[in-house]
Amino acid sequence: MTMTFIPHKWSLWLLIVLAALTPGCRSKSVGDTPGSDSTSAVVSPSPAPGATSNGITSETEPDIASIDPESTAADSQTSGQVEPPANCNNLQTQLEMNLCTKAWFEEEDNKLNQYFQDLKASLSSEKQADLTAAELAWLDFRDANCDFEASQVEGGSMQPTVYFNCLAEMTRDRTLELQQPTPISLSYERADQQLNQLYQTFQSILTDQNLEALTNTQLYWISYRDANCAYETGNVNDCLARVTQERTQQLEEQLSIWQL
Repeated sequence: MTMTFIPHKWSLWLLIVLAALTPGCRSKSVGDTPGSDSTSAVVSPSPAPGATSNGITSETEPDIASIDPESTAADSQTSGQVEPPANCNNLQTQLEMNLCTKAWFEEEDNKLNQYFQDLKASLSSEKQADLTAAELAWLDFRDANCDFEASQVEGGSMQPTVYFNCLAEMTRDRTLELQQPTPISLSYERADQQLNQLYQTFQSILTDQNLEALTNTQLYWISYRDANCAYETGNVNDCLARVTQERTQQLEEQLSIWQL
């Protein structure tokens, strides 16, 4: 089944804004300010481009790109109907939107898995190990990031839509990155500086609990960044700059919602 439902990012966030303005739709306050100690070093410490593993090993390698996220509240809110509606461009209910975004994620996941297997088959044994390490690290980062993004509407009926939309977008972008990384002109030092500044802005608006979730996500991202740039050929600093700028863009989108 080929899905044609691809929600526009800002259309989705408009719905989130409306939900946030409705009393009781949001279970966490974003107005509390955590401690003032800076933890920006967590965002982007000195990279270790030589590292080729994030510590995850397996005697029997899983189907890397197809590892599903752990069961969450998002899954429980889509379990009442197995198949999405026939037309995902004419949605009538929140459940239909939840199901369609989940189906979109599954479609993107299948595409990534197929490309990953084809790419791996074309590599030497050493580069296969590097690619596997990068993909495992990326999966940890993706799942943590989407949990954090969906926590903005935690407990609401929109949580599955936000969660699966995030998974679908990140999975699609990962396939594109493996196929052809986007060239970048920004230096790694400048990209790193921008990311650290953005992270410090988050410190001023998140509760301790949400900041801890973001910090954990950043740690997963660092493992992915280092493993991915160890896998990629070419200038390591170019890879670091690109991945760092991409992370900054993700956080900029999330910050615009958390600030509401």
